[in-house]
Amino acid sequence: MAASINSTFKYHIPAEGPRDACIAVVCEKPALEEVARNRLLVGPTGARVRRHLRNAGVDAGDQTSISKEVWLTNAVQNFDFPGANPTDADIIRELPRLYHELTALPNLTTIIGMGSVALRALSNFQFDDIGNRRGSRLQTPFGIKFIPTFHPAFYVRGEWRFAPVVQFDVNRAIKESSWKEIRKTPRIYNTAPSSLTQALHWLQLLRNSALASGYLSFDIETRLGAKGTWYIDCLAFSSTPTEAYCIPLMRWDRTPYWPDISEESLIWREIAATLNLEGVRYVTQNGCAFDQWQLRRHGIKLHQMNKGFDTFSAHSLLAPDLPHDLAFLVSIYTDEEYYKDESGQAEYTRDDNIRWIYNCKDAALTLECAFGIMDDLREA
Repeated sequence: MAASINSTFKYHIPAEGPRDACIAVVCEKPALEEVARNRLLVGPTGARVRRHLRNAGVDAGDQTSISKEVWLTNAVQNFDFPGANPTDADIIRELPRLYHELTALPNLTTIIGMGSVALRALSNFQFDDIGNRRGSRLQTPFGIKFIPTFHPAFYVRGEWRFAPVVQFDVNRAIKESSWKEIRKTPRIYNTAPSSLTQALHWLQLLRNSALASGYLSFDIETRLGAKGTWYIDCLAFSSTPTEAYCIPLMRWDRTPYWPDISEESLIWREIAATLNLEGVRYVTQNGCAFDQWQLRRHGIKLHQMNKGFDTFSAHSLLAPDLPHDLAFLVSIYTDEEYYKDESGQAEYTRDDNIRWIYNCKDAALTLECAFGIMDDLREA
């Protein structure tokens, strides 16, 4: 592939690959090696991009052959200084060219965005947090789904533990290329019980379901009080990854959800009963260190937690060098996109139902992660 000189910029390294490809890869900008050889993705980290694709089972070419199955391009193709990182102005200038190039591929179903520059470009600057968004299935402004991941340049600078994560994301994207739409597991989140009767009915349903399945995941959300004390404002429970129930105790403005103190007392009693079922394995994310302690402060002792399963602790044993926070686990073990910015802490999400749905997601997705980690532990 020969490079051509753009009329405005000194360098222009063109895209590579078949125009009938269903997969496209968007990287950041050609580096010194690409300029010297007049071809994209032939430098040390660019070659790793091609290797990840080959490991996923697609022909992306190599140092001597061009890509036969994947369209390869960069967020920034036209530039004067090959050693400089792309600025936001560079990305914005190139967006029309990039979007036109990708929409001209008639069979394109999935785009892999390599690195933070590609994430900003493909989301039209909606997202700039590659550490959070990697692995999620997102939508471009022109309607094609894309999956961002780290650029190999990130892990070769010392974060080698993330090389398998990049391969995981690429494998997911290749699998996703078989269909165009974003397919998500249907989930039901039950929030805002209309009455005490309904809340008690939910807790009874959860107890019955947990006794039948043998598992119950729970998650608490807390708010900081005026004197530095933390209070539980809602709890969510899930006995299946596809459904969760949130029992609210406090609204965003700190008013009680149950104005009658006798009703709230009854809710707390039934919560305690739900959290102490014999024969049920309780599933949490860092529950022993946080949730259990907070519940104990609220007068609830969890007598069955010694037989429970904690996803944070289990994943620490399974993959000690990788992150163990729920956002990372969800990106590996579920098909849910990043949602941890929906907790209601930010000004734009200060809505009671958003927070209660967030609480439900934590409970349901923790349970799905637990099942995935259990499977991996059996194979380890």
